[in-house]
Amino acid sequence: MEAGIARDAGEDAPIELARCGVPRLLVRYLQQMNKAEAAVEAPAHAESRGVSPPAGKWLNMGGGDVQLPGWNNVDLHSRQPDLRIDLFKLPWPLEPGSVDGIAMFHFLEHVPDLEATVVEVNRVLKPGGLFWVRVPHARHPAAYDISHRQFFTCSTFHTIAANAYYRFGGRQLFRTESFRMRVLNAPWLKWSPLDWFASRFPVAYEKFCWIAPAEIEWRGRKV
Repeated sequence: MEAGIARDAGEDAPIELARCGVPRLLVRYLQQMNKAEAAVEAPAHAESRGVSPPAGKWLNMGGGDVQLPGWNNVDLHSRQPDLRIDLFKLPWPLEPGSVDGIAMFHFLEHVPDLEATVVEVNRVLKPGGLFWVRVPHARHPAAYDISHRQFFTCSTFHTIAANAYYRFGGRQLFRTESFRMRVLNAPWLKWSPLDWFASRFPVAYEKFCWIAPAEIEWRGRKV
């Protein structure tokens, strides 16, 4: 699944689930919910469906060779990036307030200094600029890759978007536009009841549900 972007449910998905013992009525219900969720999210998440964003400077940071339509790849190790930058070295060679949007799909967990990186993202974004993040949840086994330096729960993004005197010099850097905590992160499954509950009640889910979430997707806007 490229850059964690979900695809439409395949024709073989009901057959595969049925083979695993999942009742067909539940499979059909999940398919209907996926279609409804896609219709609701279409305007807000055009980028995730492969549609280019509006004209401007949109940077896909740390994505390696994965391409997002309309986004410029920024990476040190990519074979042919649009900008070759060591994103671990701050500040980046970008002008303040010069970027419309920054996407970091499974990159933010690799940075050595999370707080400083968030501040740097805020510095280079225009007012109202988009910060779009996907990371593994701290309870998922994939979070413990040897190259990962940071771990994430719902509280991480609450604090990134919160206003507190002891964070970021007392400034609020971002406001949350959307938050999703995926439990069943299958390529053909956009939505499930577990995802809905985890996304609407993330603290309760993390405290009381034993099924580990797979991924957090957060979208914030620069204040």
